[in-house]
Amino acid sequence: MEKDSMFMRPTLWLASVVAVLLLFQGSLKNGSEYLLFRGMARALYPQHTWCEHGDGPAEPFALSRLRTSKVSAAQVVVEFDDDPERYFSASPPAAVDYAVVLHNLRHSKLETVMISPTLAWSDADEYAMAALTKAAAQFPRVIFSAGLSRLPQSSEIPEAMLRASLPVTSLRGDSSALPVVNRLAIAKTLMDGSSAWGGFSFLEGIKPDASQMPLMARWGDRVVFSSVLLLQLAERGLTVDGLDIETGKYIHMGETVYPIDEFGQMRMKERAGKKIPETMAHELLDSGYQLPHLESARHPQGEAAKSVVLMDV
Repeated sequence: MEKDSMFMRPTLWLASVVAVLLLFQGSLKNGSEYLLFRGMARALYPQHTWCEHGDGPAEPFALSRLRTSKVSAAQVVVEFDDDPERYFSASPPAAVDYAVVLHNLRHSKLETVMISPTLAWSDADEYAMAALTKAAAQFPRVIFSAGLSRLPQSSEIPEAMLRASLPVTSLRGDSSALPVVNRLAIAKTLMDGSSAWGGFSFLEGIKPDASQMPLMARWGDRVVFSSVLLLQLAERGLTVDGLDIETGKYIHMGETVYPIDEFGQMRMKERAGKKIPETMAHELLDSGYQLPHLESARHPQGEAAKSVVLMDV
């Protein structure tokens, strides 16, 4: 537990009192109060991340002290492997296999499902695709994922991705350095459903880097988000309209803040933590199968899992 800074830094606190008196007397002008306010806050609490609001001394401003949450929402992971035992109808799994897995998850009472694999098949049966769409729609919120690319000829942004996007004009700061995309990397990727969100799983042209995670990209006059970020939104009961974004600085989501660079990427830190419980997807081909991890997938405050993530290895 941190000691109170009032006792650790009495000199700084005394300086703060003097500064407040000067402010009341009007002795600080031309933006000096802004610089003093910011400097004192950072000096008193150097261990915290500070989020600035406003455009500097000429505009109203505020500082928010941000603390990293030690508690994250619980999740259940359903993993699709290489299927060496040939449980599924095809390898990689076909649309009907995903439909069965999602249908049998209906007993879990989980609120959100994020589907990490790209759901695209060149020879998919239309009835299987309809069954997959119906199975996904049984969840209050479904998040589809797709790779995005940029080509000379652009295409229309999918409705699910448009639904989970923001106008570029809603961002503060310079957004010119954000990655630019204009089409799905794989055409006809499934993103159907009236309440579905669409996010990206990767951006073509950006080399995967374990130390950086892209969270935003520009598609025309819209900003689209990674499916991972959309999952965090859904778990908090928020929508993209609740995001406060300043490019090059942060994405503010409720009480959580994600520091980002000018490219919309967040630096990842290696942290040792509790392993998220996993279930192999083929186990859910049995309609009577119950997820064994729903009770164990709890964070320290005792909140049960609210979401399930479908992913491949």
